[in-house]
Amino acid sequence: MTEPVRSLHAVRGDLEPLRESWVRALRAANKAPKTIRSYEQTLRLYISWLAGRVHSLAAADITRDDIRAYLAEQVEANSASTAATRYRGLQQFFRWACDPDEVILATSPMAGMSPPHVPDKPVPLAPDQALVKLLAVCRAPPERADASAASRHCPNPHSRMCFDSMR
Repeated sequence: MTEPVRSLHAVRGDLEPLRESWVRALRAANKAPKTIRSYEQTLRLYISWLAGRVHSLAAADITRDDIRAYLAEQVEANSASTAATRYRGLQQFFRWACDPDEVILATSPMAGMSPPHVPDKPVPLAPDQALVKLLAVCRAPPERADASAASRHCPNPHSRMCFDSMR
């Protein structure tokens, strides 16, 4: 059973009914279910964060500084990657709210903002000794170069899939 659609004109500024309407718009636009869940979770968490600070939940009352404070807290409490995900979810929400067809906000509080910088996480390389052992297994006769021999030299479980596909 579908839920009744509320008039946005009656609840124009309240974030919770806007969240419901936005999710319907995302579904109607055939966005991926995972994307919808991520965006909706971001907005729910932001609404909760605002409410915890006894901040107005009217979309028009949200400022760039409010969003910056939330994102800074996300970086500190979680990670820069999480903050960047939250940024993108909020950005999409405010982009939708400023759409001329929706007429909820005249301008986005995120206009001109940049996402948080996410530093690269270097991927550790296998030590030379492990690579030498791996190459030795690969050069071995077929009866010796099986997945079990390779797995003794390569503790990474994902590498075993490579050996299985090489047989």
